[in-house]
Amino acid sequence: MVEGYSPFKNTNLKDGALEAIAKNHGVSTAQVVVRWHVQHEVVAIPKSTSAERIAQNFDVFGFELSPADMRELDDFGR
Repeated sequence: MVEGYSPFKNTNLKDGALEAIAKNHGVSTAQVVVRWHVQHEVVAIPKSTSAERIAQNFDVFGFELSPADMRELDDFGR
């Protein structure tokens, strides 16, 4: 199994495209990043010391990113 340790480390959570996807789904940008990992079957291990953020990081199963969202996010690393 592929592991995505610290998935937020090199991610600009204030990126406009990422913010637009998050707004469209009514979630945070961090939740979009974790959900992207889940949909790619990558185990995401986000780090946080905030109880609220930890709970938010687990709350990613109430929405699904569309194929267009996934393609847009896949292009972030290019």
